[in-house]
Amino acid sequence: MSRKTPDSHHGHNDVIGIALLAVALLLLISQLSFDRNDVSFLTTQANVSAHNWIKTPGAYLAWVSFLLLGIIAYVLP
Repeated sequence: MSRKTPDSHHGHNDVIGIALLAVALLLLISQLSFDRNDVSFLTTQANVSAHNWIKTPGAYLAWVSFLLLGIIAYVLP
């Protein structure tokens, strides 16, 4: 059985955990739907609309994670 300690955080760890899970899910979705033509300075032919499911911010988020970590970026989420 678990005991309650007087210095418990009253659920702050749960909120932080849910926020980190949401960020990880957004990162994974942006990576799975990455299209190199969504990042405007990587190509001369721009997409009419972003193919990334999180649109332009997701395209840049995925591009930066792939640029810094390579294929290992899929492990990050």
